[in-house]
Amino acid sequence: MLWDMPFGAVVMAAAMALQPAAPAPVTYLDVVRQYGPKTERAALLALDALGLDDPQQVFAALDRACQAEGARSCSPRDLPTLKADVRARVIHTWQWLYPRVLAVHVEALAASDPVDGLAAHVFHRAVLVRLNERLEEIARRSDATPEQVNLAVTGRHLLVWGLQYARDEAGLAAVLDAYAQPPLDDADLRLARASLEELRSMPQAVNRAALSRESNATGAPLPIAARRRQEEARRLDRAARAYQGLIAAEAAAIEPRLRLSRVLARQGRWADAEAHGREVLRHDPDPRQAYLAALFIADAVEQQGRAAEAQALYREAQRLWPGAQAPAVSLARLRTLGGAPAEARAALDVLQVEESATDPFAVTSAVDRSDPWVGYHAAQAWRLGPTVDALQKSFVPLP
Repeated sequence: MLWDMPFGAVVMAAAMALQPAAPAPVTYLDVVRQYGPKTERAALLALDALGLDDPQQVFAALDRACQAEGARSCSPRDLPTLKADVRARVIHTWQWLYPRVLAVHVEALAASDPVDGLAAHVFHRAVLVRLNERLEEIARRSDATPEQVNLAVTGRHLLVWGLQYARDEAGLAAVLDAYAQPPLDDADLRLARASLEELRSMPQAVNRAALSRESNATGAPLPIAARRRQEEARRLDRAARAYQGLIAAEAAAIEPRLRLSRVLARQGRWADAEAHGREVLRHDPDPRQAYLAALFIADAVEQQGRAAEAQALYREAQRLWPGAQAPAVSLARLRTLGGAPAEARAALDVLQVEESATDPFAVTSAVDRSDPWVGYHAAQAWRLGPTVDALQKSFVPLP
């Protein structure tokens, strides 16, 4: 009893009684509920603080959300055994829960580093693989709604684009191989497969492969530089054939032709690269595609010795994407080589920054500094942001 306690213990007990109650521990479902437009960062930090390292932890939490509605789990396989009212509540749980879970783990995947943050990257990738399996299972139901079917498609695209953003070559290959068995009628996955071949032709991947090979096809030893050239040529050829296959299947396809133009340029096939770039402009490209096509055509034209025409094309690329760095630098280089240093400096004016009048340590861009060329080698990862934004807009209210 209180009066039997030592005086110090009485004081401590009284002090503890006056303290506010400790907040309840944050759970995984709390994080999912927290996630939404403008709360992404806070939710991702809270998710990281949970220290989850096993996808089963996530799916146990998801199942608890459906168990609260009277079901055994959130698995669609359990749905036929449920009473109508429980079934309706489970489906509603799917509606508010799964789009948020998909978005939060895609953002976490994109924020993780597949080298320095490998454990987190592998965890989020595994969660998304398993989540997409469940979304596909829901979409295959005979009574699946259009929203459920669309969410499954969105899920596979976001996973692939997230892996492209992270340059996770091995993870991307594994996911695309899984989607190929059985093959899905999905043009975006076919494009991702071709883009993977292009990614594998980049210097880092080529160097790894070249270091593992010591000889050519005849068994004769080759120096490392020759091995690199041979490996790059082989991989560029595979990428070119992959894009050509997509174009053969759909003659008006824009993105494969755009990317083929770049691969052909890397092969030194400048006239073919120019022709495919000009073909892109004849097929009503979006602003990003039109800008990149103009940039690639300019490069091909310059390499063929038509400097004046190349400058006009670089200016056209600037018009299509004001403030982009690549055409400004190319224009400055050409003008410098042409003996016009003043004009070269003028070409770089678009890249100047202005100091803030109130904060000398802050600088603001004079113009929009974005440049689609910067993210070109991340393939279709540029679609992550707009697709996550659209997914957030589809969120149904929380229960």
